[in-house]
Amino acid sequence: MSRAIALVRNAADLVAARVAVGLGDTTVIALAPDSPAIEELLGETRTLGATRCVRLWDEALASTDYLGVAIALAGTIRSVCGELASTATVIVCGDQGRGAVGPALAERLGLPHLGAVIGAELVDGRLVARRREGEVVRLYAAKPPVVVHVSAVVAPSKEAASAAEAAGWTEAVTTTEVWDLAKAGVPAHELAYRRRYRTEHPTTEGGAPAPAARPRLFSSAAALAARLRDDGLCGNEP
Repeated sequence: MSRAIALVRNAADLVAARVAVGLGDTTVIALAPDSPAIEELLGETRTLGATRCVRLWDEALASTDYLGVAIALAGTIRSVCGELASTATVIVCGDQGRGAVGPALAERLGLPHLGAVIGAELVDGRLVARRREGEVVRLYAAKPPVVVHVSAVVAPSKEAASAAEAAGWTEAVTTTEVWDLAKAGVPAHELAYRRRYRTEHPTTEGGAPAPAARPRLFSSAAALAARLRDDGLCGNEP
């Protein structure tokens, strides 16, 4: 049986869950703090046919960047799936609010990545993805495990829904597993150093103001030069 992982953050990412359920036994992973909105979202993925829901959150994630998100998701996926090379796993993500997460996640997992996907299905053990390039729809194929980034709303086909029901993938799931970084096998210090690079988002995931950039001010050009010499960024010549 094939396995699918759907990565969601908000309602727009339900497209990832729809595609994933059509591909196999689906685990949904949501990287988000607890809130009524995220529980409603996970409830909708259960309605679509998800058989497992995992919500990952840790305070270290509140101020990290796209690469920190990818590091956390990669650890969670490995903990959920075990050895990816031994399973026919397709990881499906939507925009995630950060278009770079999909490629960064694929790089962390050492897997091929297909972006701008508008539909996908498994054919003879290979993932066949449809991508729109201008007015032309092209087909691309890869053998799982693989990461795909869905960039358009895709309605589940009747065939996909029937296959999910026949395989038992629509079994009711009523609880959400709550994970932190420790359970995901990701040391918090791996994300701590990423905080200094996070400058593009004005708020954290919880809505609080993100840490403001505070440039270091020097009293004179000589003081700046001294600091640069101490940091090894310039020579000792006056």
